[in-house]
Amino acid sequence: MRKSLALFALLAAPAAAQTQDIPAARVVMPWSDFVELYERGKAPQTPPETAPRDYAISSARYTAEVVGESTLFDARMRVDVLKAEGWVSVPLLPTTVALRSAKIGGAEAPIYLEGGWYKLITDRRGAVTLDLEFAASTWESSGQAGFTFALAPSGGTEVVLTVPTEDELGFEVASAQQLRTETRGGSTELTALLPATGNLSV
Repeated sequence: MRKSLALFALLAAPAAAQTQDIPAARVVMPWSDFVELYERGKAPQTPPETAPRDYAISSARYTAEVVGESTLFDARMRVDVLKAEGWVSVPLLPTTVALRSAKIGGAEAPIYLEGGWYKLITDRRGAVTLDLEFAASTWESSGQAGFTFALAPSGGTEVVLTVPTEDELGFEVASAQQLRTETRGGSTELTALLPATGNLSV
């Protein structure tokens, strides 16, 4: 009878008296369960916004010299790879030119042909500097000579062309925004700034 009364008295204790003991209580659980509860309690993170493009060619500089019936080029391109993960394919030059080499930091770059373009394939992130060597055929007609090929779109495009002659030459560069010529050391040098897209036609 005493045991029953004692149990009744415990159950009938005021709720306020019971809650006073909660701060001193201890809970024991596996570490994995604690980590799961902690992660659930954290504020949800907003996923990072993806770039609108996988890559961007920030700048391209073409340095060329007329040699016989060809024009030989050394080009440097800065490619910014923006894709968060995976592989990226970047068109560099049209297959109408003859590519001699493509290097990144002195090492051969992985290049393949697709859709009439030489393309770089890479899984690198951030800025990549490409050094290209190639040749474009030179045409002659009615006392004029020149070359033309498609350009990969870039943020800034500069062309420096050297012609080994002291003769006075007139240059026409399609869509050039700035054009400058200078004769020195038995050669004539042309410098031109071009729009982001289009052809290099001299």
